[in-house]
Amino acid sequence: MSYQLTPAQQKFAEAQVASGAYESTDKVVEAALGLLRDRQVEFERLATAIAQDERGEHIPFDMEKIKQAGRDALHARQSNGEC
Repeated sequence: MSYQLTPAQQKFAEAQVASGAYESTDKVVEAALGLLRDRQVEFERLATAIAQDERGEHIPFDMEKIKQAGRDALHARQSNGEC
């Protein structure tokens, strides 16, 4: 993988490695990209929900389902070593 970090990004990534949070700066970048991917997916889901709401296609609010989705996402991140 080839990429160029700014000096501030490099310093941050090295600090993460030095703290023991990550094995290498490559792993820091991989984690950052994973978070960006997750953010994009959530943005797309939100945009879809807003569009559905604007069309009158309301989806019932199910707090237990929302909590379970959050627990599942956390578990997936922990399983992937992202937390």
